[in-house]
Amino acid sequence: MHQFIILFCSFITIVNTARLISYRPNDYFNITNRNIYWSFGYTDPTDHLSFQPYSSYVNSVYGNPIYSNLQVATMSGFSQWCTSTTLGGLNYVNNGCIGMNSNNKTDIDFQNEFYLKPGQLVFHPGFNNAHACIRFTVPLAGFYDVEGVFFSPGPPNAPNGNATTDIHLSINNVELRSLWINQNSGMLIFRQIYLNVGDFVQFEIGWGQNKNYYFDTTAANITIVAYS
Repeated sequence: MHQFIILFCSFITIVNTARLISYRPNDYFNITNRNIYWSFGYTDPTDHLSFQPYSSYVNSVYGNPIYSNLQVATMSGFSQWCTSTTLGGLNYVNNGCIGMNSNNKTDIDFQNEFYLKPGQLVFHPGFNNAHACIRFTVPLAGFYDVEGVFFSPGPPNAPNGNATTDIHLSINNVELRSLWINQNSGMLIFRQIYLNVGDFVQFEIGWGQNKNYYFDTTAANITIVAYS
């Protein structure tokens, strides 16, 4: 008598069930949400870990007497993080600034320097080349995608804008990559890099090759995606 053993092979499809979590600084820009993942401040251009958070936040520069040169109706809804340390120049941009069009109903613009769609984030270097810095603090160890797209946000009649800046991406005190913005655009992208809890991912902006901070408002579209 012969015994036949029949083996049944089961084909199991393994589905990647990793959950993707996106972090955007735009979603944490206001005074309530700051320091939940994202922080806004400035650094010394020679030291990524010299980060100091901005101390001043305004919902709209329009109507605020501190921002006397920004009192144009087209700036209604432009919110901003900055500091007021007196070093010279305009007080609120001495150490750079980070702003956003928080008006979800209309575009805003300022004297042909920039033109921003609703929700658009921008940053600007400071007097003496202080670097405005957008910092992400890693909440959980794991793999992350890091992506930043930057451009000079000119108005419709001059879409290339005026920004001439340098952008830097660093993790802790190690710079990964940098680029120049010269009235154009650029990207800094790293895929599936491993980050530890408490690591700092930073995007910083300096005053560029012309070594002055005038008309250097630069748009930033930043997303960090966690694989959990």
